[in-house]
Amino acid sequence: MRRKPMSTELRFVEGHEPQSPQAGAALPDIYLEVVDAHGNRVARNTEITLSVANEPPGALDEALVASAVDGIAIFAGVRIEKAGTYRLYANIANTSLEALSPEFVISPAEAVKLELGLPLLPQQTAGVAWNSTGAATSGFSVEVQDE
Repeated sequence: MRRKPMSTELRFVEGHEPQSPQAGAALPDIYLEVVDAHGNRVARNTEITLSVANEPPGALDEALVASAVDGIAIFAGVRIEKAGTYRLYANIANTSLEALSPEFVISPAEAVKLELGLPLLPQQTAGVAWNSTGAATSGFSVEVQDE
């Protein structure tokens, strides 16, 4: 059974899909276009909303909106703050037009500081930690942070 092509479609422009930067860095500009069943750009001026499809907490502060002019919308300066694997979701309100980006990976940002600390144990006294058997331990933790 052949699927009838949609009369209008929203899609990510090839070569301008989300790329894989580090957390907190701006993604290269993301282009979306509205095309007809033959792949021709539709001269349609409308607002397109962009959000993270599989959004973990803190990925984006809110959905982004860009105006499509002559059928194309450009999202510039999009930042995802958390490392992880993502897909972006775009849609035009009050229509069935939507698009899902290819999957991309945001890598952790470079470490900017180290935090050293002693483990918090119930019997900790004057800088000496005691384990559950009563023996002193000198363990400490190191945490690498990217913000």
